[in-house]
Amino acid sequence: MARILIVDDRQLNRYFLRTLLRYDNHDLAEAADGAEALDQIRSVAPDLVITDLLMPRVDGYELLRQLRVDPALAGVPVIFYTAVFHERQVRELVGSFAGCYYLAKPADPQAILQTVRAALGLHTLQPDAAVPEDFDREHLRVLTDTLSQKVEELHEVLQMQDLANILAIDLGYRITRWNAGCQRLYGFASQQAIGKISHELLKTQFPLPLSQIRKIVWEKGRWEGELIHQSSDGRRLTVDSEWILHRDSKGEPSAILEVNRDITGRKEAENALRESEARYRRLAESLEETVKRQVQELRQAQTLAALGQMVSVVAHEIRNPLHTINLGIDSLQKALEEGKQKDIPEIFGEIAHGLNLMNNVIGELLNYAKPVTLEPSWWPLRSVVEQALGILVHALRNVSVDLDLEQMEIFVDAEKMIRVFVNLFSNAADAMPNGGNLKVYSEYSVDDGPLSLKLFVSDTGCGISEEALGHVQEPFFTTKIRGAGLGIPICKKIVEAHDGVLAIRSKVNEGTTVEITFPPTIFRSPVPEPAV
Repeated sequence: MARILIVDDRQLNRYFLRTLLRYDNHDLAEAADGAEALDQIRSVAPDLVITDLLMPRVDGYELLRQLRVDPALAGVPVIFYTAVFHERQVRELVGSFAGCYYLAKPADPQAILQTVRAALGLHTLQPDAAVPEDFDREHLRVLTDTLSQKVEELHEVLQMQDLANILAIDLGYRITRWNAGCQRLYGFASQQAIGKISHELLKTQFPLPLSQIRKIVWEKGRWEGELIHQSSDGRRLTVDSEWILHRDSKGEPSAILEVNRDITGRKEAENALRESEARYRRLAESLEETVKRQVQELRQAQTLAALGQMVSVVAHEIRNPLHTINLGIDSLQKALEEGKQKDIPEIFGEIAHGLNLMNNVIGELLNYAKPVTLEPSWWPLRSVVEQALGILVHALRNVSVDLDLEQMEIFVDAEKMIRVFVNLFSNAADAMPNGGNLKVYSEYSVDDGPLSLKLFVSDTGCGISEEALGHVQEPFFTTKIRGAGLGIPICKKIVEAHDGVLAIRSKVNEGTTVEITFPPTIFRSPVPEPAV
């Protein structure tokens, strides 16, 4: 086990070597630079020194010189473990001393261990070993070349920094550094900015109180946010700002590095986008209001149109019986003047017929206008249909009727459902003036989901045109010479009040089928009578 002194101003490098050499069971000591190493060497008496070349105060070259001119230390082998830019010159300079080795950073751990073992196996050098005459000259040349390279690197770094917008401020917010990037962005020359309080020079608008930002920087070491600055020509600039706290060698806060990235264009685009969105939102709201208003106007127009159609139909339907009544009154007056008493009963009959027609029209209007109220109960389906057929025996005298109905009961307002069937059968009879076939049948269906009951009223009459078929369920639409056009709409209201649906299919010269669909709550199988 050998005593080895590690000399490097970087703690991380010393840690690496310490960990590696402990693996090889060596006794280790450390120094941060050549001056500290010289203080320790006489007390530690190392068997080997591993040192960097470039270090503060006393560098590796001077450390080697001091070792070689001291007879007591001249035989201590030295390994230079360093990273420099002129490796060939360094190798030549190191090679001019006996017992000196060179390793370029970073080296493979195995290479380091092999070099250490080789250095520890050397014979002790003679005490009168002399320093080569050209050592100082070569030492100075290597240092000069290395420093020149460092200066060039530093210059490149500074040039790259000038591409960004970087300023440094002291703890009183006074500007201590103002690079070329800041000069280009804000327009202030360095001599105009240095020494000024940064937020006063740039008229900064902070998103938080400055004291709060300072607290965050002190606690976390950095802060990021958006600031608004003012350039020398009065332009407002939005920047994405990062503040980085710098601490001195004692760990105390000493300065703040501020890096600003101009995002004015992006913010202007975002603001323009928000304004556009707001403008389009207002436009959409205005358009929506316009559409609502136009829809309301259209509905009003449709209502007025429907009202006009209703007035026209009602006027037509009332005008005919009024004409009959007027003719009857004239005839009655003439009969009274001429003393024709025998004609008076017939004239009264014509007047009564006109009044009855008017009453029917008004009754249909009233029935359609008022809401449908139901008084439902369970009724056999066949009974409801047969009652409706019984009312229209005379109208259906030339029509053959075919009933094919399920044995069931329906929960309906019988009076109103009878009216529905009467209207449908009457329409079928009108469509078959010369006779035909009327079929009334029912069936179960599961096409639309749950089990439902479908009732069909089908005729072989003249049918309805495709154009008219789209309007037959609208109020006041009729294809008949007489009638207010309320029959089918009233039927539709009654069916829908029972939670049913009414649909009509028809083709000209092929007939019409009306389909009524009831949900399962409306029908049931009949309860069988108890056996006697």
